[in-house]
Amino acid sequence: MIRQDNRSDDGKFEELLIHARQAMQRFHVPGVAIALIANGKDYAAGLGVTSITNPLEVTPQTLFQIGSTTKTFTATLIMRLVEQGKVSLDDHVRKFLPDFKVSDEQASAGVTIRHLLTHTCGWLGDFFPETGSGDDAIARYVALMRDLPQMTPLGMYYSYNNAALVVAGRVVEVVMGKTYESVAREMLLEPLGMYNSYFFPGEVMLHRFAVGHILKEQGAVVADPWPVPRFAAPAGGITSDARDQLEYMHFHMGDGSTPKGERLLTPESLKLMQTPMAQQGNGSWVGLTWTIEDIDGLRFYSHGGTTNGQESDFWMAPQVNTALTVMTNLDRGDALHADLSAWVKEHYLGVVKQNPPTISLADRGLAAYTADFLTSSNDLVKVAPLEGGILLTHVLQTQPGENEPEGQALPPMHAKFIEGDRFLVFDQPFKDAICEFLRREDGEIAWMRIGGRILPRQ
Repeated sequence: MIRQDNRSDDGKFEELLIHARQAMQRFHVPGVAIALIANGKDYAAGLGVTSITNPLEVTPQTLFQIGSTTKTFTATLIMRLVEQGKVSLDDHVRKFLPDFKVSDEQASAGVTIRHLLTHTCGWLGDFFPETGSGDDAIARYVALMRDLPQMTPLGMYYSYNNAALVVAGRVVEVVMGKTYESVAREMLLEPLGMYNSYFFPGEVMLHRFAVGHILKEQGAVVADPWPVPRFAAPAGGITSDARDQLEYMHFHMGDGSTPKGERLLTPESLKLMQTPMAQQGNGSWVGLTWTIEDIDGLRFYSHGGTTNGQESDFWMAPQVNTALTVMTNLDRGDALHADLSAWVKEHYLGVVKQNPPTISLADRGLAAYTADFLTSSNDLVKVAPLEGGILLTHVLQTQPGENEPEGQALPPMHAKFIEGDRFLVFDQPFKDAICEFLRREDGEIAWMRIGGRILPRQ
């Protein structure tokens, strides 16, 4: 039930900033930008510094990498092409990319635009080759996908997939005959008045921007390199500020028109993007890139983004005209996002998300879950019984390549089951996440889905 709060929205925003400053110290976050729409009114603020080595004050105009929230921009572009009759969500990818190929021929031939935008392709999604900074970076990336292994059958399960959105960006390029970045700017950023949002480092460096940081035992250190690879533009390439994010919030909570009254999408297309299409396994769904979750009778649409040392979070609740984005310059910034998001939902909307009750199992019942699961980087997540639940331990097995950041194992995470094969994680970085084990048709556990990604059993 939504609880009433008679404080003014302005007063609550000042309280939010006080709370944010305290939380930044607790989570060791150097800088944060916050954009909020509360009951239709805009708020924006910057706190902290852009870099611990060359500190500048964070302002609402400071640029942060929004990472994978860019995926929702790509889906919005695809919907513009759908309305223009150039693309259908159920078109096969090979209609536009005849040579498209992954290792599984059935997936190669059968994958549709809808599969791409709902993360239900089933192939390995975290694939980061070097394809250069030229205009052919995305095309070269897609060509290199031909050996990507199929993790699950096409269309069977949701599993977060960066590669799928790069393919969607390549479809945009082929249909429009232009680079993805130029299409995004002409068809979305400029019409929405998002003039302080960029793809290229050479554009960003002319403005005040945040530098990423990695949290280590001795404290935060500057992350290197800063740029997102060009091939990743459709999946995570936008750098933006709080005020531009407000424009994006208004558009997706509106009727599809720009601030100047130009119609970019019909209300029906916006509604379709926000329609549940596949279960994510944790009580939420995916629409066309949006994560969809119901809390206390309100429906929230969200996305987040992670780059090298930067984390962002974005959600909106159109039925109450409220939205929030939190952009941080720390790799563990998601803890701050969760804290501020919970504060806004409680104090502005009266909504408090409760974790489901957990149960303790005997070691005998936990034996079936004792296994190793392989990550996309060939590291292991080991699962072992612990105190009626399970302990997940991340074990690094590979050395970083040249010019790649040094890997850092995630801390151990304790979890307990809530029902069936689903479990609740108690520790960061997946604190309060509901994850699950997935079984083959013969009943054997074959995968674990954690953080939205499916990991195969080794």
